[in-house]
Amino acid sequence: MIIQVATTLRRRCAVLLMLVLVLAPPLPAGAQNLHHELGAPELTVLVTPVEPWLQQQVVQSIRLESALPFDALEVHLGDVEGAEIVELVRPSVREFESWGVRGHVYETSRAIFPTRSGPLRLPAVHIVGATSDRSGRVEPFERRGEPVALEVRPRAGDLDERDWLVASAVTMSEQWSTPPAALRTGQIATRTLRVRAAGVAGEHIPPLTMPVSQGIEVAAHEPVRRTEITDIGLVGYLEQTFDVRVATAQTTDISGIYLPWWHGAAGTAQRATARAYRIEPLPADVEGMVKNLLAEARVRHESRQRELLHGLYGVAGLLVLLLVLARLPGRAGRAIRRGLGTVADAAIGRRDELPDIGYPDTEGPGPRRG
Repeated sequence: MIIQVATTLRRRCAVLLMLVLVLAPPLPAGAQNLHHELGAPELTVLVTPVEPWLQQQVVQSIRLESALPFDALEVHLGDVEGAEIVELVRPSVREFESWGVRGHVYETSRAIFPTRSGPLRLPAVHIVGATSDRSGRVEPFERRGEPVALEVRPRAGDLDERDWLVASAVTMSEQWSTPPAALRTGQIATRTLRVRAAGVAGEHIPPLTMPVSQGIEVAAHEPVRRTEITDIGLVGYLEQTFDVRVATAQTTDISGIYLPWWHGAAGTAQRATARAYRIEPLPADVEGMVKNLLAEARVRHESRQRELLHGLYGVAGLLVLLLVLARLPGRAGRAIRRGLGTVADAAIGRRDELPDIGYPDTEGPGPRRG
């Protein structure tokens, strides 16, 4: 009876093990999971996507787990020829707990941007290190992944090199200093556009253009770009301002602004937009325009006065400093005094050379007294 029960248990365990092996989900494409003996460090390398487009962000994540703390670690990721690399997660070691099991993990990741189409090879990740147990026993180890071969796809669609922007999401928002419906003839308003692109560095977002329509004058400012680095990739930002002047009293259109881009995951052309407007300009506010011109003139006048005062303060400070130094004993003081005397003589000489423009007789006409 006991033998029969043991045989039944062994059969059930074997069936359960087979089910686990069959139903266990496979690793995603580009992933490497190197299993070793129980408790030994385990290396996992994940690369996605494996068929990127030209300039599309490829994220390579490296994770090394160990039941014992690391005593030493030396990680070699290798250089990637034909790509730009940005570190996303700085290399770090931390403790973790999962399903009641504690361990130690080394993590890092980087973003890889292919700069040319065709084959792209990522070198094998190579890690050399050691673990130590509570007794102080050090156990060296070495882990090496497999090189990853990527096939970079070229530009697609009708997008040229200037418009080629590969991202996972792009949004565009706008802000007006004066709402378009409230614009007056002759008025200048600022239109500020803000672009957010996921998976792109800010420097790769092309500048925006605003087409000119009849009766609308446009002046573009230089765009301002920045890049945010997150754990899952780059996020690029662009902000650009346009000065929009209504030069007509007739009904007219303000053009929309479009930014074409390529959705890397979907493989389709997309477009971020800021809408167009049809406006009926309000009558010109002549009184307000005059006030604005006077205010601008007053600001310029006050600015020139401040600059003049700053210059006078600087000259006065220099003279005070020279007078103080002139009181110093010795050769330096004598030299400064001679220099001040020379300057004073030159100033007096120039004054004597001024033409005599004459002064009116304050006593009026008639013979002089005395």
